Amino acid sequence: MIRYMLAACALKVFSINNATNSAYRWLGNVIGAQKRVKAGIPQFYLDRARKIIADTERFDAIKPGDRLLEIGTGWFHWESTILRLVHDVEVNLVDVWDNRQFPVFKEYFAVLDKTIEKEIPSLDGKINRVHEYLSKLQQTNSFDEAYQILGHKYFVNPKGTLDQFPDNHFNLIFSSSVLEHVTKEDVPAFMKDCYRVLKPGGLCIHLVDLGDHLTLYDKTMPYNKNYLRYSNSVWRSFFENKVQYFNRIQRSEWMKYFADAGFVVVEERPEPINISDVKISKDFAKFGKDDLECLTLNVVHRKP
Repeated sequence: MIRYMLAACALKVFSINNATNSAYRWLGNVIGAQKRVKAGIPQFYLDRARKIIADTERFDAIKPGDRLLEIGTGWFHWESTILRLVHDVEVNLVDVWDNRQFPVFKEYFAVLDKTIEKEIPSLDGKINRVHEYLSKLQQTNSFDEAYQILGHKYFVNPKGTLDQFPDNHFNLIFSSSVLEHVTKEDVPAFMKDCYRVLKPGGLCIHLVDLGDHLTLYDKTMPYNKNYLRYSNSVWRSFFENKVQYFNRIQRSEWMKYFADAGFVVVEERPEPINISDVKISKDFAKFGKDDLECLTLNVVHRKP
């Protein structure tokens, strides 16, 4: 718990102004890239790769020539590139700031080239195509060169909106562990923005992480929902920060935001945990067991 509190304090300091924000992001990119290259692909990234392929196939979400949008594409465009290896599509990547780490991109996909038959066995019919793309990516020296091979289009919008895209533009919108970082006050408008740019009949597939991200800094604590202990006022005063913000929105609230934007739910797969050792704040007393115990929310919605 001590490291949890220290991490909260440090992130508060980095959130003071634009200069400290930039310092945090620079350190995160430099140190983070070194650590990720050394550690190799985490198992949960391979799990995510299998999941996005399975979901898009199960719902017949992608056709040749489709235009896709990944929200919050992050360090190395993992899901976007996985889908592009398999499908002839145009993938658009959007983020609020440039935190790309090309050494990690190159290392992860080099390792995947050696292990993909084992890790994603469902690609039997396309494995030669996938290896061909992965081999070409190993010859690149920058994201721009990789984009020329993949056809990716990368956008940075500090406002966190989708204003640069026209109405009814995408066949599929997807994200993984991103929506929880959208400022709570901005979520309703952002959901409506997603609805606007998605074509009628198009799908959006999202993995929303409802866990307490501060516990990642304290290995003595399990990754759970420790934040449920704290009232809104205490959380804002001592724990909430700008550089590693997460919104504490619960499962039923997310489903309402999607519905209010106009989306129709296709599938909802919550992944629960046991939180019997967490004392629940009065500010979360209105939520039932299905909300409080939901750690990860996998949802698929369609635009009518």
